Amino acid sequence: MQKVIKENWFFILLIGALAGFYYFGLPLVPFHPDESTHIFMSQDTELLFTQPLSLSWEPGLSFNNEIMLRSLGAPLTKYLIGLARLITNVPQLAADWNWSLSWDENVAAGAFPSLRLLLTSRAMTTLLLPFALVFLYAAIKRVYSKTTAILTVIFLGLNPLLLLHGRRAMNESAALLGICIFIWAISQDKIRPWLLGLVLAIAFASKQSMIALLPIGIIAVCMPFKIPLDPNSIAKRLAVLCLFFVVITYSVNPFLWKNPIQSALYSHKITTELQLNQLADYYPLADDTKKQTLPYRTVALFANLYLNQPSTADVGNYLEEIKSQDKVYFDFPLHNLGRRTIPAIAFLILSLTGFTLGVLKSFSPSETSKSATIYFLLATTLQFLFILFFLPLPWQRYIIPLLPFSCIWASLGLTPLINNLHDT
Repeated sequence: MQKVIKENWFFILLIGALAGFYYFGLPLVPFHPDESTHIFMSQDTELLFTQPLSLSWEPGLSFNNEIMLRSLGAPLTKYLIGLARLITNVPQLAADWNWSLSWDENVAAGAFPSLRLLLTSRAMTTLLLPFALVFLYAAIKRVYSKTTAILTVIFLGLNPLLLLHGRRAMNESAALLGICIFIWAISQDKIRPWLLGLVLAIAFASKQSMIALLPIGIIAVCMPFKIPLDPNSIAKRLAVLCLFFVVITYSVNPFLWKNPIQSALYSHKITTELQLNQLADYYPLADDTKKQTLPYRTVALFANLYLNQPSTADVGNYLEEIKSQDKVYFDFPLHNLGRRTIPAIAFLILSLTGFTLGVLKSFSPSETSKSATIYFLLATTLQFLFILFFLPLPWQRYIIPLLPFSCIWASLGLTPLINNLHDT
């Protein structure tokens, strides 16, 4: 233990400082109505222990808001918030947020959480961030160097998108933890199918767009570069991966328990309908169709990832009500650090440089981290393409799964410069 502390003392101090900063700023984070939805649905935690089958879908059930929300999947955050409420004995929220009502009408209906309930919920989701950074540091240190690992933690830990979206009572902090654990799992010398299945299930339970990582898990299990395998071994390893992924995904989604196949199809139907409705609301004019083209969405994705100010709202329903919260939040310089044209371009160039170095490393026969680098490259590419093609709305929080990868490549691109300065 003393050796570990001695070797990683700077990282330990860094994590402690970041964790303190995260919690110190919790009350400053502007409120998002979807926080009310996650807090309201945390009531499923109690039901999971008392009436689990009441959470299941079956044909003939009258459609309501709770069924719709459960059908959208990604249940991890609501369970964590529910656990936090049970531990602290904080009552559940009286009502879900209704986007068709005004701010005052939602408050009157009991859909606005008390400060205690909001901070308790945020404290639980924010707790995931330091753990995400620990897994990320361990992975990058193993694959590259301590310098690259420290840079990656700094880039991600102080990223304004993490500071905003990761400290809300929503899915993004769980998604960051899921992606960082996945990065750690595929960085190991020995790829364990059961572990990768477990990690992929956790990631998918945190955010459904993480399904893009499943092919990487399959590749890592079927083609472990350092272990020669025969077809029977590959089949067994793949079966173990799928078994853990399916069983855990099924276990944490009681919505599926009674009618697994029908409820999964129903979930897909509701998700598709919701996305179409959101697109219609977001792009109401006929001329807006040009904004749904691939070039526009590509530019929007890169802008959200590198340039745009952290987005406190996805749509304009309640901009006036959170205006004062936005001002207080962004008056603190770190909350918008690097989200200007010049630093954004510099970070993008570093990311592209690091990605290029990664490609070169993957072709180098003497590179010891070749397999992990290939997995990182593939995971970055697939996650990028999934968001680009399957999440057409240009909402900033949708690009959160790409955030750790952009920080890894930027760190890898900056490391040679740091090393050269150190040598001189």
